[in-house]
Amino acid sequence: MSKNTNTKAGPVTTKDAKGNVIKTEAAKGKRGKRELDPNDPFMRQTIHVERLENPKRKGSKAAKRFALYKNGMTVLQYLQAGGTRGDVNWDSQHEHIKLTAAKKS
Repeated sequence: MSKNTNTKAGPVTTKDAKGNVIKTEAAKGKRGKRELDPNDPFMRQTIHVERLENPKRKGSKAAKRFALYKNGMTVLQYLQAGGTRGDVNWDSQHEHIKLTAAKKS
């Protein structure tokens, strides 16, 4: 049994019944960007910043994203501002931020 060693995804081409190319799109990586669902309970959680100083390395992309956190903002607002889900999970696990469930209205 052979392994497929090709890890690069090529362009995605759509053809009609006669074989003519209709459109060509760049292929998404394994993990495409997820849509931000405002009804997702994770997205509605409120962020509370626990650190007064930015714990990330000065000048790094992570430090810039950490600076986006504001007390009282939701995870959805943070992601829309340019943060990542990975940041939220990492910072929560390492107690840089605290997440609280959204209040039901």
